[in-house]
Amino acid sequence: MSLSVGSSHRARQTRIPEDPALLDHDESEELCRNGALELQWAAPGNGTPKVILTAIGAYQLVEVLKASKRLEKHSIAHRVIYMFEPGRFRIARSDAERSHLAPAELVRQLYPEAIQARVFVCHTRPEPMLGILRPLDTGLGRTVALGFRNRGGTLDVNGMLFVNQLTWAHCLVAVTTVLAIPRETLLTPLEIDALDHNRSPQGVLFPLP
Repeated sequence: MSLSVGSSHRARQTRIPEDPALLDHDESEELCRNGALELQWAAPGNGTPKVILTAIGAYQLVEVLKASKRLEKHSIAHRVIYMFEPGRFRIARSDAERSHLAPAELVRQLYPEAIQARVFVCHTRPEPMLGILRPLDTGLGRTVALGFRNRGGTLDVNGMLFVNQLTWAHCLVAVTTVLAIPRETLLTPLEIDALDHNRSPQGVLFPLP
């Protein structure tokens, strides 16, 4: 599943992952050139960032953008990055891989050392992805990776995201972990009940069908 080119920022907020149209032409070219892109329009002008949210996958980007809106509402400064080619941010195992890596200056721009709190939301299992992204991992308690958890079945997209702990609300829980703040800071009691499986997430974390 790939990201298509959109004509306006307004359209970005309404398209579904099958045709997300989240990036304009210049952004798409920069993403392909660099392997990752900061979506400055997703978290504009909200102060010095405290946490970096990185989406790897189209569905994951949609959920991260939803989480970003909640962070903006609570005035928590953050960055949103879409990563298209994780292998460019790994530790090189050969000269060929080294020649393909993202430049060190780009890595510092996207992931400054000053921003240690990081959340990666990926369309794979999280542990191997953290292995690939080891240079960006700031350690236990400061970096959290969300991904598929061997949960499945005949579920819809929202159900798959929920059982694998990949919804926007799970992204926010990860943010509270890396920022060491209570879940109640960003989530309502109803949302926390849904996350704790004390009520259905339908109508709480995502709309009723």
